[in-house]
Amino acid sequence: MAYTLNTGHALYSNLVELFGVQSGALVAHKVARTFTKHAEASFGTGTYGEHFTTVDGGYTAKGASFSPAVDWNTTTTALSVVVVLNRRAGVSAGGGGVLGRSSGVTIVSPGWSNAGVGGVYDAGNIAFAGSAITTGAQMLTMVRDAGDGATNGHIYSNGALQANGQPGFSSASRIYDYLGGNPGACALNCDIVWVAFFNKALSISEISDLYGSLGASNSFGLVSSGNAAPTFPGPNIGNQTGTVGSALSANTVSDSFSDSDALTFSPIGSWPPGVTVSSAGIISGTPTTAGTYSTLQVRATDTAAQTVDSDVFSFTISAASHLITAANSQQVNTASSGSVSSASGATITMPALKDWGTGNLKANETGITIIVNNMTTGDLVVKLTGETSDGSGVVAFTNAALVAATNYRVTTILADGGEGTWIYTAA
Repeated sequence: MAYTLNTGHALYSNLVELFGVQSGALVAHKVARTFTKHAEASFGTGTYGEHFTTVDGGYTAKGASFSPAVDWNTTTTALSVVVVLNRRAGVSAGGGGVLGRSSGVTIVSPGWSNAGVGGVYDAGNIAFAGSAITTGAQMLTMVRDAGDGATNGHIYSNGALQANGQPGFSSASRIYDYLGGNPGACALNCDIVWVAFFNKALSISEISDLYGSLGASNSFGLVSSGNAAPTFPGPNIGNQTGTVGSALSANTVSDSFSDSDALTFSPIGSWPPGVTVSSAGIISGTPTTAGTYSTLQVRATDTAAQTVDSDVFSFTISAASHLITAANSQQVNTASSGSVSSASGATITMPALKDWGTGNLKANETGITIIVNNMTTGDLVVKLTGETSDGSGVVAFTNAALVAATNYRVTTILADGGEGTWIYTAA
């Protein structure tokens, strides 16, 4: 799921940075930053959605460095850090830093005056430890009022105040560029969902509102759900067939996809010449080349350029079998002289088979032989035996040897020896 910053949130103007997880990757939502994950760190899902899992390696932090760094003046500036976790496990002896320096240099090491809560700003890191902080899914808020003092630091767990104390550090340039510890000083084992930086001391009501906005699937008041990517619930498109020269029946596949906004469709793979899927999701066309076309898909794209592909299918295109309908054939019986008539057109249409002498229909005649010769060369193209006329005296047949728009001499021979010969054009 994609997320964008909620620019309408009351705290948006105070938001310095927001780290989150999208589709198995760390993302910075305010400033473009590059994250480099430790090989032992990983991604997963939990109570509040996708998370980034850091590993407690003692004094070897196994999380992710990022660039550029977050740089704060903490000498007089009020600030707050909100950390949303799906899980907290172990911390190193250094206090378990959520944020630290990849260089491993400890800038200031005052700790937190309430030892039972833990070092929120321990060793120059934004960190936590101590029995008052649970190990399950939670939102931790670390607040520093402007200036230094014995009670200008506050720790909140799930919107409830846990302790006040003195953060105990001042720096004109506080650098954070590592997520999940301070290499060489402390490390953390936890599942991080969100890390938010604010340039103000959040009030209890603001903290409570943020906590109340948390939900599954990375729901958070500071972000808005972006345009959800399309899905392919099916049914599957499945393997398709067609014949050269014959228009396909339109196959609408758009209903197999799902999205909240408009989708456009495109073909994936090498489709049969003459066949495609329209932007509206309709497979249609007239194939021009026989063959089997494999590993085909239909891709749906939404208005945010997010895509999903269909099942994999094939298209089998058969060679054309052109039709000649032997109808309107006047037969010459063995006792009569005959004549030859001709006709041409896109489709061969002949009158019903009749006896030349009597004019009677040759309906349901069996044992009919049909001989087709190329009109230009005289070559035999096909000879069919044992054909039967229908109730109207019509005989129809198809054969792959026939070529569209080619003239043929068609001779019909009845079982009694009667013959008729005409010139027709294969459709």
